[in-house]
Amino acid sequence: MSSPTTPRRTRKDSKVNFQLPPLITAIKEGWQLTGENGAIVSSLLAGVAAQLLGFFKSTDSYQHAGNGLQRFIVVSCYWAMIFNIGAAISSFVMMDYLGEVPYYAAKNPDTKENPEAALPEIGRVPGTANHLLQRYSGSPGIWFCISLHWLTCLFLGILTLIMAIMAYVWAEEVLWMKLTTLGATMWIVIPPFILVAWQRRN
Repeated sequence: MSSPTTPRRTRKDSKVNFQLPPLITAIKEGWQLTGENGAIVSSLLAGVAAQLLGFFKSTDSYQHAGNGLQRFIVVSCYWAMIFNIGAAISSFVMMDYLGEVPYYAAKNPDTKENPEAALPEIGRVPGTANHLLQRYSGSPGIWFCISLHWLTCLFLGILTLIMAIMAYVWAEEVLWMKLTTLGATMWIVIPPFILVAWQRRN
């Protein structure tokens, strides 16, 4: 009577009791929370853009703006809706991918046998938070594309909505309102871009 043969393990086998290191889990959960909040913000901004579109399309809303500027304001509203909807959809894709990171890491031959292999016990962390997450994901390229698409849609959705509002204010309002609105816009737009660029660099 022959004894049952043990299935031969391959590089694609998953380690069912695999657990991510605490640092990687914290990074993953941080991105998931960011994606959830980002989906809410993008959905709200898409709704705001839809409400403003009706106002901006009405010729009664303009006294000084020419036809070309009116069309620019309207198309900026359309862009804001599209980009914010895209950011909301992309955030759901991102959260779904992040939920599967433990599965991909359990299949990765570089991490499934020794989850802490990519992390030192003491000293400096090797790479940024994104680089560490990429090591444990199924494909670094996929995670880079998903996060880049989400960030691009998010920022473009915000910028195009602000651009439509600023164009209307600049065409229709008095000088002091133009200047104060421009200052407020610079205050809310420039710091986040600087922060994101600094985080990417460090």
